Amino acid sequence: MRLQNSIFLWVFPAAVIPLTVLALVATAWSEQRYLEDAERQLYAGLGSVMAGLERRLLVERDVVTGLSRVPAVDAFVPVLEALEQGRPHHQTLRRFEQVSRFFETFQSVRTSLNTVRILDLEGNTLVKVRNGRRVSAPTGSLGSLPYVEPEPLEPRFSTMLAGLRPREMGSLLLPVENAVDTPGRLAAVFNTAMVLERGDKPVGYLTIDPPADALSRILGVAPRILHGTLLIAEINPSDPDRDGLILYDDETGIDFQGVRYDRPRLVERYPGVYATAMVEPYGTVDHEDGRTRVYFQEFLPYPDRLVSWMIGFRVQASDLRAPFRHIRVGIVASLMAALLLSLALARTGSRRIAKPVTRLADSLAAFAAGRREHRVKPAGPWEIEQAGRAFNRMADSLDAAERERDEARLAQARSSRLASLGQMAAGIAHEISNPINTILSLTTLIERELPVEAAATRADVQSIREESERAAETIRAILNFSREIGGENLPFDAESWVRETVRLAEKECRACGATIVVNIEGQSTLSGDARLLQRALRNLLENAAQASPPGEDVIVNLRRQDEMACIEVLDRGTGLNAEQADRAFDPFYTTKPEGQGSGLGLSISLGIVQFHGGSLELGNRDDGGAVARILLPITDEAIAPGQAE
Repeated sequence: MRLQNSIFLWVFPAAVIPLTVLALVATAWSEQRYLEDAERQLYAGLGSVMAGLERRLLVERDVVTGLSRVPAVDAFVPVLEALEQGRPHHQTLRRFEQVSRFFETFQSVRTSLNTVRILDLEGNTLVKVRNGRRVSAPTGSLGSLPYVEPEPLEPRFSTMLAGLRPREMGSLLLPVENAVDTPGRLAAVFNTAMVLERGDKPVGYLTIDPPADALSRILGVAPRILHGTLLIAEINPSDPDRDGLILYDDETGIDFQGVRYDRPRLVERYPGVYATAMVEPYGTVDHEDGRTRVYFQEFLPYPDRLVSWMIGFRVQASDLRAPFRHIRVGIVASLMAALLLSLALARTGSRRIAKPVTRLADSLAAFAAGRREHRVKPAGPWEIEQAGRAFNRMADSLDAAERERDEARLAQARSSRLASLGQMAAGIAHEISNPINTILSLTTLIERELPVEAAATRADVQSIREESERAAETIRAILNFSREIGGENLPFDAESWVRETVRLAEKECRACGATIVVNIEGQSTLSGDARLLQRALRNLLENAAQASPPGEDVIVNLRRQDEMACIEVLDRGTGLNAEQADRAFDPFYTTKPEGQGSGLGLSISLGIVQFHGGSLELGNRDDGGAVARILLPITDEAIAPGQAE
C-alpha cells in the first residue's frame, strides 16, 4: 500500500491543478487556431467555387471562338457585310438556312448551350437558335431577312457593342426584353460575344447565352464549409441598376435563373460586406446582429469588363465556437473525475511497474547467458518501455555488427584473392603481349609481299591476324583486370550515358531474344571515363540478356540514392546460387559453355567501377531473376558545352 499511496500523492496534486490551468490556456489557444484554420478552409472553399465558375465560363468562351470559325458562320459573314452596305446578298436565304441548321444540329449535341445569336452591327438579331430550334417570329424586317427579336433601344447595349474589340472575346449584356422571358427578371450573367469580321472590318456579332443552369448546378454541389450558406452578388458601380444585385443566395433560394429587380440588394442586406467589397478584394465581416460572419472574395468573371462578383460564405458564429463550448464543459467534468481517476491510476500503476521491471531483468539475464535471439516485448510505463526498446536495439546492433564483421572479412579475403590473381595475370599478359605483337607485325609484312593471285594464302594470313588480335584483346582485358586502368576523368550526364550504352548493347541483347527497358528517375552527373564505365555496364547488359529466357525484358533502372547514382540491371533468369554469388567476380570463372566466355567480364567490370570510386553488387530478385547494382558517386561539376558524354 505504500507504493499506491505514494503514487496517489504524486499524481493528484501534480496533475489536477496544472492540468486545469493548462486546459483553459490550451482551449483559448486552440480556439484561436481553430478559427484561423476555419478561415483558411472557408477561403479555400471560395477558391474552389471560383475555380469551378471560371472553368465553366472558359468553356463558353472556347465555344464562341470555335463557332465563329465554322464554315457555316464564315459563309454567313458576306451576308452581314451586304446588309451593312445596304444591298441584298444573292444567297441570303440559303446561307441563313445553312447557319440556322448548323446551330440546331450543334445544340442537339451540346444540350447545355441555350441560345445562339448572330447580330448585325446595330445589334439587331438576325439568327437565333434556342434549345435546338430556330426562332422565326419576326418583329421587323431588313430586306428579305427579318429581325428575330425587337430592335435594341438601350444606350447601354449600344455602348457595349461599340466596346467589343475584334479578335478578342467579349462580354455583352443583352436588352432585358431579349435576354429573359419572364417580366421582372434580369439576366444574371453577361452573354459571351465574338466580333465577326470581313477583311478586318466588323460586320456583325456572334453571341451565346450564359450557362445559367450549369453555373447553378456547380454552385449547388459546391461544399458548404462549416454549414455556411453561399451568397453571390454583382459589384458594378458604373451601372446602378445592377450594382449589388444578388445573383445567388442559399437562404432565399435565388439562383442565376431567378434574379429579379425587386429583390433586396447586397447593400441593403449586408451593408458592411458591400462597403468592404468595394475597397478590398477579400475579407471577413461580422454582420450587425453579431450572429453571422461573412467570408468573401472578389471574382472577375469577365476579362473585358470592370465588373466583379462578391462570392461569400455566411457562417453562424455559434457554429464556429460550438466545439469549444463542449470542450469547456468537458474540462469541468474532467476535474470532477480527476480524483477518482487518480485513485484508480495509483492502484493500477503500482501493479504495472513491478511486472515490466521483472520481465526486463529476466531478459537481460537470458541474453547474458547466450540466448542471443531473445527479445523483450516493451510494456509498462514510458521509462520502462523505453528501457525494453533500448535492450532490443542493443541486441539488434550486436547482431548487425557481427554480420557486418563477417561480410567485411569475406570482402577482404576476396580483395586479397583478386589482387594476387591480378598481379599474376598482369605478369602473364606482359610476357605474352610481345610475341603477339610480333605475330601481328609479321602478318602485316607477309600480306604486303603476297601476290594478288594468292587469295587462299592471304585468307590464311588474315585468319592468323584475326586470332592474334583476339588474343591481344584478351591480354588487354587481363591488364584491365589487374587495375592497369587509365582513361580520362571528365563529368558526363548519367541519363545520356545509360541510354547510349543501351543503344550499343541492343544488338547483342536482341540476338538473345531480350528487349531492354530503361527507367530514369531524376538527373545526375557522374565523373570519370565514360567509355570504360560504358564497357562495365554493357557487360552486365549482355550477361542479363544471355541469362533471360527469350521474349523477356531486361530492365535498366537509373535513380539517385543519397549522394550516389544507382544503376540496376534486372533479368528474368534463374538467378545466382550460393557458389555463383561467391565466385562471380573471380577471374576466369564462368558458367557459360567452353569457348563462349573468358570469365573476365565481371572481374573487369568490378575493377572499372572500383577505379571510379564506386561499387558493384550482384544478388537475386524476390520475384525471380538476378539484379546487378552499380553505385557511382555523383559529382557537382558542370558538363562543358560540346563535351562527350
